[in-house]
Amino acid sequence: VQALEALRSAGCDLQQRYEWLTQNTSRFTLVHAAAFNGQINVLRYLQQYLPPSMFREVDSQGSNALHTLLESSRDVESAQFLLDIGVDGFALDDLSRSPLSMAIEVLPEFARVLLDTKSRFE
Repeated sequence: VQALEALRSAGCDLQQRYEWLTQNTSRFTLVHAAAFNGQINVLRYLQQYLPPSMFREVDSQGSNALHTLLESSRDVESAQFLLDIGVDGFALDDLSRSPLSMAIEVLPEFARVLLDTKSRFE
């Protein structure tokens, strides 16, 4: 987080998008990168400086930050944070995968959390 703060203070655009791995357009965000690495502290830091819509952005493969997290870090705390700030756990990426379907396979305790968000009666 200190390095990110130094970059921001020096004028780094935290909303900049990047090319990532095999993606053919620059749509990968710092939110995706933090999710990829399960960096909850970086996500909290970014929340202070980015508009809420940045957390819901999709990359060039239609993946939101939850898709990215479930493909890599599988960090439950970061997943819960992203869900709590409005990242869609049911959105389909370009391969028709949702964070829910991915979580069932790799992070079943988070899949239950996602299902609970849809089954509440108030």
